[in-house]
Amino acid sequence: MDQVAATDSPVVLPPEPDDLIPRRFQWMCAPIVFGVLTFAMFFDVLFTSSRVISHWGNDLAMQFLAWRDYGFTQLAHGNLALWNSHVYGGAPFFAGFQSALLYPPNWIHLILPVPVAINWIVAIHVFMLGYFTYFWCRGRAIGISGSILAGVMFMFSGPYFLHLYAGHLPHLAVVIWTPLMLLTIDKLGETGSMRWCVLGVFATTMHLLAGHPQYVYYTGIILSIYTVLHMKRWQVPAGFIVMYFGAVAIAAVQLFAGIQAAGESVRSSGTDYSFASTFSLPPMHFITWLAPTFFGNVFLGNDETKELLYWSNGYLWEMSLFISISGLTMAVLGALRGQIRTVLVILSLIVICFVLALGRHTFLYKPMFDYLPAYSSFRGTVKFAYLGDLFICLLAAMGLDGLLRDRKIGYMALGNVAAAAIIMFMLGLFVWMSGSDGPNGSWGQFVASTTDAARQAHERWNDYLDALKLDPKFISSSASHAAAVSFLAGGTFLAIFALLWSSRFFRYAPYGILALASIEMFCFARTVRPTLDPAAAMQLPEAWKKPIADLNKDWRILMIPYDWWSLGMSLGFDGMTGNDPLILKRYAEAIYASQLLDPSTASQYLKFQGINLAVFQMLRCGMICETPIQAPLVAPQPKGAPRQFLQPLPVAMLTSNWTKFHSSKDLLSYLAAGPFDPTSNILLEEVPEIQMIPGNDSPGTVRVVNQSTDWLELQADVTRPAMLLVTNNYSTGWRIRPIESPQDHFQVMPANYCQIGVPLVAGKHHLILEYSPLAFRVGRWVSIFALLAYLGWTILLMRQARWFR
Repeated sequence: MDQVAATDSPVVLPPEPDDLIPRRFQWMCAPIVFGVLTFAMFFDVLFTSSRVISHWGNDLAMQFLAWRDYGFTQLAHGNLALWNSHVYGGAPFFAGFQSALLYPPNWIHLILPVPVAINWIVAIHVFMLGYFTYFWCRGRAIGISGSILAGVMFMFSGPYFLHLYAGHLPHLAVVIWTPLMLLTIDKLGETGSMRWCVLGVFATTMHLLAGHPQYVYYTGIILSIYTVLHMKRWQVPAGFIVMYFGAVAIAAVQLFAGIQAAGESVRSSGTDYSFASTFSLPPMHFITWLAPTFFGNVFLGNDETKELLYWSNGYLWEMSLFISISGLTMAVLGALRGQIRTVLVILSLIVICFVLALGRHTFLYKPMFDYLPAYSSFRGTVKFAYLGDLFICLLAAMGLDGLLRDRKIGYMALGNVAAAAIIMFMLGLFVWMSGSDGPNGSWGQFVASTTDAARQAHERWNDYLDALKLDPKFISSSASHAAAVSFLAGGTFLAIFALLWSSRFFRYAPYGILALASIEMFCFARTVRPTLDPAAAMQLPEAWKKPIADLNKDWRILMIPYDWWSLGMSLGFDGMTGNDPLILKRYAEAIYASQLLDPSTASQYLKFQGINLAVFQMLRCGMICETPIQAPLVAPQPKGAPRQFLQPLPVAMLTSNWTKFHSSKDLLSYLAAGPFDPTSNILLEEVPEIQMIPGNDSPGTVRVVNQSTDWLELQADVTRPAMLLVTNNYSTGWRIRPIESPQDHFQVMPANYCQIGVPLVAGKHHLILEYSPLAFRVGRWVSIFALLAYLGWTILLMRQARWFR
């Protein structure tokens, strides 16, 4: 496996140069290196629940702590939670890919406290990413040292590791399987053996279950191109199809449910161009290959000043490309010394990845947005950059491997490294000098134009940048920081020059490149790895605690600050807001209409600028919580105490009065401004199958007997045909299972645009209203049969083939 090139005809290679360690111990090098680096990075958080890896105010604190607590607490009690009543007035939970309930590494949550489990999951994934990248390089006949270099570069790279700061757990999980998928394609081309599909199906299944569809989509695009470029045998495209088809079948229960839910979400018909094109990689950010914090750094503690914070487009965890200067130098060497066909393929893929990452900054983005299926549903094409960096890591592995085999470095190559050092020193000097000229200097104008472009593209991270860009102190300090990292890059090039020069005379000097790259990447990663107190992140403001604890559990809470939107999942209350792309479209449009906003522009970012009493009552909003620093909907109470302002509807009610609208648009307009009394009238878009006679008296009684995450048990005594209104959010996944009823067919329909209506005949009804989408039920059986087939195939190969042993 280690001695055969993956992309060219088999050749006999000279002995591996990794003779610093005896051959019988060489297999231990990679796990020891990756294990030591991982432990050194995370040892302080692996055995404590008082700190968790992420930064306050980002997605871990605002979403994933509560999500993991809710989802895996339910799973530990034997309940796979399909529905989440605690956010957005109710939304699919399991189908929201980021819940990742079926992703095996996440099952650590079943035995460890949430903060400890998250820390271990992060550490394990960082280790596996390095190790899997190593395996991919070894599969291409690259030596141990070169393969370790690639692994270290990628496991601590900007496009990957910085997502720890943001708390993006699905991002960290989905990426690690890509090297194994690439290894499968390589081996299909090299050996023609379809047995490698066992590995490919496994890696792709994990890739799908990890919880981030956008990375899956982008990776699929690049791997499709990679397959085409490696199509020397029919087994390559056939194996690629088997790899994805098998993974889709095994993960069908997650995929089918997710696709069905996505079809009802605010992104079901794509997003508009201005939203989807945000977070494209700005061309000037290629400087972060050499100076990762050229545009400022992430905030790591209370002592750091705003003048040193990131000030360019988007978020630094999306826009940093850093993979070490030493590694980049080796990548250039690998491109110059590698086999022409192999290098051309890799360079082509690097160019494709970064052209796609540039997004709206290239002419390709608009036609892809218009015509490529589902491409307009995602924003942030910068995510393609992780694949580009992965292929650069491969070139770096080839470069170090070649350097160890042939230590002759030409004077031109040495001159280019020296020139790079000089250029970085000159850049640092220019930035440092121009920073003293204030806002009117070259650096000040560059900062102003960059922040203005970020604001116009809706990619501005910090709201205070408009003021800071005119502050001479900010201009000077940001210039000093950019100059410092430029000088550091220049100094690193000088160290590389010395190591390359020494390699001409000293046998083991090239190992210094590996050591230097490891130091670069470890120091970079350690300086952007914050922690937070999970207990503090799960705390409500003191003034809110008792009112929320005393609130009727059937009522929902509108929280204006976003910090606490997901806490209801852990603390047991239902909210009207949330922090996830999977928000039902009908609910979002109803909220937008109630705020006199265009419903067609509805997104996951709900906007509240006033109180629509009828709609809020209909949606069971019983309390508004806001802090004095927020723009208030109602005058905040002293010390920010919540305000209870009306009597919400019950969970279930009966009425025979209804109004039919000609279109959804008319209904939403009526919700926004009509004299709507939700206690006595229901708004419908279609005529019920059961004819109801309007009246002022009650058509009967209904009560909720029992309920769980996905179902309600209802008893209704209906005196005349009536509509059962359930004030949970409508989805096509809801269905009725009768326990006792004079009806044998039930129509589950949208009522009040975003709620559930069930027409009932007169009589006594004992019903279960459950969220159980057909896509989930079909996908469950497909997954079971596919998993059994995959396990049987794997066992058969293990019994028959010495290859697999």
